[in-house]
This record gives sequence, structure tokens and C-alpha cells, in this order.
Amino acid sequence: MCFSTKPGRTTKAYHHINTDPGAKVTLRPYWIPAAKREEVRAEVKRMLELGVIEESHSQWSSPTVLVPKPDGATRFCNDFRQLNELSKFDAHPIPRIIELVDLLGNARFLTTFDLTKGYWQIPLAKDAKEKTAFSAPEGLFQYTILPFGLHGAPATFQGLVDKLLQPHTSYAVAYLDDVIIHTPDWETHLEKVEVVLDTVRWAGLTANPAKCAIGLAKAKYLGYIVGRGMVKPQLNKLEAIQNWPWLNRKKQVQAFLGVVGYY
Repeated sequence: MCFSTKPGRTTKAYHHINTDPGAKVTLRPYWIPAAKREEVRAEVKRMLELGVIEESHSQWSSPTVLVPKPDGATRFCNDFRQLNELSKFDAHPIPRIIELVDLLGNARFLTTFDLTKGYWQIPLAKDAKEKTAFSAPEGLFQYTILPFGLHGAPATFQGLVDKLLQPHTSYAVAYLDDVIIHTPDWETHLEKVEVVLDTVRWAGLTANPAKCAIGLAKAKYLGYIVGRGMVKPQLNKLEAIQNWPWLNRKKQVQAFLGVVGYY
């Protein structure tokens, strides 16, 4: 069963955090308002139940931070900036999005799916776990899987996906956890979908059923609409650019130029 809202756990790759001997990060916890502490407790409990984290006795410690989301809710995060500064860089390449979407433009049939909470499906190497320790109101915890926020996470994840899809490169590509299968005819499409999903299942990964679409003539992928000779930005992305709020700070201008440059 490769479709699930719960992340799988592969044994085909492990994430390593390579630091120099003697290096260590021990930061004091950030202040969390009393009104938000219950959210942190709930998230810690949920991650413990999923086996994403475990109690820790590490000498390392990074702080927890709550980041506001556009809908007014908050996202549980960890500030791994100092850990990232000490970690050695993994140079595995991330695909160029424009090259991927150009490849898909002439496809007649497309199937897309997302790997459920992608990073959480890759376990940490044994000696890497203690380096991800973080403080919470209940104590010290560490990750058992690849957490978000580590600068080597995209390279590790892309490396796994590239390895799994290597036998299928003529009809399947992926940008991190976004996988798309493309064929010129319907007769072979379902066959290709089946073999790719068999590979996902064999690797111990799961795909989010709510984000799966099979046999499309045109598909939304990485902010574009592709298929049947078409490659164009999604309409809502263009509307967001047209309705962009007034810019009065340097970072706002940089963010805007980044989005415009992407399209």
C-alpha cells in the first residue's frame, strides 16, 4: 500500500550530518508565549506518536520557533541555522524547474503525485540524531527522521528520488517530492504508473492520495500548466503577481523579483 496520509519510512537512504570533531550547538530556548505553549505540546505529542521524534539526552540543542502561517495559524519549526553553519555541504544537484516543465510540454497523458511529508520518510543516520536535538516546554527531543530546515535535506531527498527513478527516466521525473509520469499514449500510461508506484512501494515510501491525479491531458506542476504542447504559468500565480501589494522595503522588492524571474 503506497497511498497513505502518514509518511512511510525508507531503508534505501539515510541522512548524515557531517560536522568537524568537537563542533557543537547548544542554544538557549526561545521564549514561547504561554498562549502558544499548548500548540507546541500538541505538536510534540503528535510527532512522538508518529515516531518522528524521541526523547533526547544530547549535548546539542537548537531552539523551537513558531512561524505564523497566512491563515493565521502557526507552524512548528526549529532554528537549525547554527547547525547548518557547522554542517558540510552536500552538492547533489536539484533539477532546474524550467528544464523539467519543458520536458513535459508535449506529453499527452500525465500522472502526478506527492510523497507524503517527503522529508519525514527518510531516517537519520544514528550519529546524526543527537545533532537535531531541540528544546520544548516538556524537555529535550531529537529527530529520528529528516527534519525540515536542514540545508542538506533537499540534496538527500533529491538523491534518493533520482536513484529510485533512474530506471524510469524516459517517462518519470521528480522535483523533490513532486513526481510526474508522462507518456505519449494511453496504452502504456497506466503500465508506467504501475511500475513507478511499485518502486515507491518497494522503497517504503508513501504518496498522499489527496494529491494524486492519474491520466490527465494537462496537469499543474511546479506552478505551471503542462501537457498537449502547452507550458504556461498557472493563472492564479499570474494574478498574484498582478495584485502584489505595494513594495516599500528592500526584502519585499527582492521577493517580488524572485517570483517574477521564476515565471
